Amino acid sequence: MTRSGITFHHPVAFWVGTVALTAGVCAHLPMFFSMAPMGYRMAGMAVDPTMTVGMILIVVGLLWSVYGLIPRMSALTHSVITDEERALLLVTADNARLTGAHGKVLLVLVLALVIDIMKPATLGFVIPGMSEEYGISKQTGSLLAFTALTGTALGSVIWGVLADRLGRRSAILTSSLMFETGYVGVRGVKFILHRRPNLPDRLTGVRPNPNLIFGGYYVDNSQNSAYNAWQTSIRKRFSHNLSFDGHYTWSKGLGITGSDIGAYYGSDNDQVNIQDFNTVRNDRGPNQGDAGQRFVGDWIYETPRLAHVNPVLRTALGGWEVSGIISARTGSRLIISETCASNVFCRPDYIGGNTILDNWQNGPQPRCIVGARCTVQYLNKAAFALVPTDPNTRIAIRPGNLGNGAMRGPGSWTVDASLAKNFRLKERMTLQIRTDMFNALNHVNLSDPSTGLNGATFGEIRLRKRKRSAGQFDASRVLP
Repeated sequence: MTRSGITFHHPVAFWVGTVALTAGVCAHLPMFFSMAPMGYRMAGMAVDPTMTVGMILIVVGLLWSVYGLIPRMSALTHSVITDEERALLLVTADNARLTGAHGKVLLVLVLALVIDIMKPATLGFVIPGMSEEYGISKQTGSLLAFTALTGTALGSVIWGVLADRLGRRSAILTSSLMFETGYVGVRGVKFILHRRPNLPDRLTGVRPNPNLIFGGYYVDNSQNSAYNAWQTSIRKRFSHNLSFDGHYTWSKGLGITGSDIGAYYGSDNDQVNIQDFNTVRNDRGPNQGDAGQRFVGDWIYETPRLAHVNPVLRTALGGWEVSGIISARTGSRLIISETCASNVFCRPDYIGGNTILDNWQNGPQPRCIVGARCTVQYLNKAAFALVPTDPNTRIAIRPGNLGNGAMRGPGSWTVDASLAKNFRLKERMTLQIRTDMFNALNHVNLSDPSTGLNGATFGEIRLRKRKRSAGQFDASRVLP
């Protein structure tokens, strides 16, 4: 493979190494999934053969990828400058006048140095948490920090030598694409929990304290939260007219009423969805906003500038910037309820079967409204049953066995795109023509279904989450 006169040794090796590296990372996933009953705590687990093979693939794949990007030494001998030419370049640079560009470069270098020296401070926060989570000693933790900083220093030196010998293009090319994957876990304690106090007995209707006037909420800090996720990202810095990012998260966030710092009076905490004041753990489920799976990607591509073609064609077709954002996620959690007396929350029973209808998108349409869309039956009503209600108290005789947020609504995805071009009017003035298209593919994302089991429209989807595609056109003058 040839690029600007440089012949790469073996481009196939790069892709083989990339595949091996990806396979090595994926080989760790089965062990990660098996840790679900233990809260994904992987400290102290035994390394199985699959993980061992995965570690080997990661190392081998990395070496092969780097090997595939290194050009032949014979091609470099023609581009190496002589000592006299290098000395002339240095003298010219030393005698050059200072300009604003030099100040910008100096500012970037200062910021880079500040960020670089923050690594020891960051490790000072990370090591204590690692010691507590994995039970390692302070001596072992300090060795890890020393190893990390030593690797950073050696990597800088080695990368500088490679850049001098192989050229900046090859060195930057090996660092323009970054792949990372890892586990992220967060545990929160002493979050605010609110619930209705002194509720009447489900059968007798008698309150625990008849003399206590009912009203308001009981608020304490007994709520805990847990967030476990496997996050994977791939990034390509802008080079060869292309830049892109891709981020995938597989996660679960658990709590009782949202696990936020507020209660009923604000923030994203849920309304009261607790069935029993004394057994709140039975109401633990996905938090509001928990997505399950989410993917976000973006890209920027600049078309060739066509420097060697007719000026008219170069102006009309060259140098366009095409960019876009794609986002996709699984559905939000659904809280199924049944009608109960005021201030009491009740959930029904799950009696078996699929909770979501098979082929629901092409299934029966329960009702159609003139001038509007027909509804879609999403939830299977036969999978649920109402808990009997006491006729005197109008409260379910017992809490339902259906979990809090046990089902999820339909997923959604959308693509936004943009097309732009800059026209140089003067040395310090540019005209930009730009068009933005929101939901460019005109994909319809549906809202969540009705979740009240007593209602006639239970399980039906009636609305869209987002309007159809829209766009805008803009022309603006850009000044430096």
